[in-house]
Amino acid sequence: MLAGCGEGNPGSVPDADRIFFPQGVLLDPRTPPGESSRYLIVSSGNNDQAYNAGSLVAFDMDAFFASWAVDAEAGDLEVYPYCEVSPDADPDRFALGRCVRDARYAIDRAHPCRRLPLQPRVVECEEKFFAAGERQLIGNFATVMAASRSGGIPRLWIPVRGDPSITFAEIGPADPQLPPTFECGGGEGDRCDDAHRLRNLRNDDREAALEREPHNLVVEERDGNNYVYVAHTEVPTMTLIDIDGLRQTNGLKTGIPAIVDMASVFQPASEDAFPGGYGLAVRPCDPAAGPVPGTTQDCAWSMLYGSLRNTLALANFTVGARDPAHCTADECDPQVQAATLFPAIGLDLIVSPNGQLGEVAFHDDSGDLLYVLQTQPGGLLRVDTSLDARNVPRNRTLGPPLEICDSPSHLELWREQHLGFVSCFEAALLVAIDLQSFQVIDTVLTGTGPYDIALDQGRQVLYVTNTLESSVSVIHVDRRRPTFLKEVARLGLQEPFSQ
Repeated sequence: MLAGCGEGNPGSVPDADRIFFPQGVLLDPRTPPGESSRYLIVSSGNNDQAYNAGSLVAFDMDAFFASWAVDAEAGDLEVYPYCEVSPDADPDRFALGRCVRDARYAIDRAHPCRRLPLQPRVVECEEKFFAAGERQLIGNFATVMAASRSGGIPRLWIPVRGDPSITFAEIGPADPQLPPTFECGGGEGDRCDDAHRLRNLRNDDREAALEREPHNLVVEERDGNNYVYVAHTEVPTMTLIDIDGLRQTNGLKTGIPAIVDMASVFQPASEDAFPGGYGLAVRPCDPAAGPVPGTTQDCAWSMLYGSLRNTLALANFTVGARDPAHCTADECDPQVQAATLFPAIGLDLIVSPNGQLGEVAFHDDSGDLLYVLQTQPGGLLRVDTSLDARNVPRNRTLGPPLEICDSPSHLELWREQHLGFVSCFEAALLVAIDLQSFQVIDTVLTGTGPYDIALDQGRQVLYVTNTLESSVSVIHVDRRRPTFLKEVARLGLQEPFSQ
């Protein structure tokens, strides 16, 4: 029996403008590609069950940066050095709205930010002054988030471990300058309704129920292959969601997202090893760019890689729908068509014979190189996934791994800059990696329990959720600035100093 994973406190409603045990962080998916998102979405997991639900809250990052940065639009994220106690002392300077007090001062609406008590060069801002729109309640123990845009409908996808379910919400309105709304059937103070909490195969409660511990997910949107893939950490299942819905007898799809397959792809070969998966990545596929894996049917099917959570092995599998001329409606829905396991030879396991794997990500659009995060012991592996003469992936580990930190949590790649970032939960660090030389180039101190990472290329910053501190670290990644790879701010106050 798992303690603490139920629905918990039946009464206390979480504040509408607060971060508590933040898990996922995501830029507003309504923002057009190449533009900076005004809003940042944070999921709170309610891990101590102090409230009756987790939540989704959006924060106005334009207002956040304007309240403390010297010149956020120019990328200068130094903390504004002046602070007038009274606007009468210097009305023009006070009107800039960047008054940052020392740590000994209290925070209020006129002064939403102050210097971090233990790191004065870093500013911390109380999140409630930047909350935008209405928050949405969700189940307990939500994890990371992903966005889809198929059909012109921006959607947010969140695995929720407490239900368990895969919760989704449509995000509106269309104007990305307006605060986002989370449309999932729940009224004010309510959770998302059952239609937005996928919990059974084919959306039918008579069919198989979603397995426990849904934890990580990835979205694919390509030539009609509009899918969400979900890994479960304690069972061998990979859950497949068709965003466009079930195929009907007329060949069309319903347009209502549905679970269409729950396949056992994370079952280790050894009977002594525990099942479960974690990392998921879709292999890029484009027939016009060169040879493609033979099992993809010239890219009509998708090829994925996933990491087994509790053993040093990777799963390689394809997903696709059969020819409609040779199947009934339900058999035409996409399914896992083939799956194989192969070993991931990592760090010395003398001290930790039961190695664990985490996230996986492809280096670029060629699909020839896969990065694999090893969480126990901590390291980053490279796997050759290029094709041989038969158009079969080689799937072999390349050279020794890169040692990073204890218990790394998440991996984020900035391909254009050849940079990788790994959050280290126990060490309270973010590790920066040069992908070309495959070396650690810096470590950045974050808040307590760093977890998910979002890259804001427009502002050239990383957002890192600090789960045990209820804050979000802001780390500058502009190579031209002296603040490169330094934490410059936090959304949310450092515990226990917020009291």
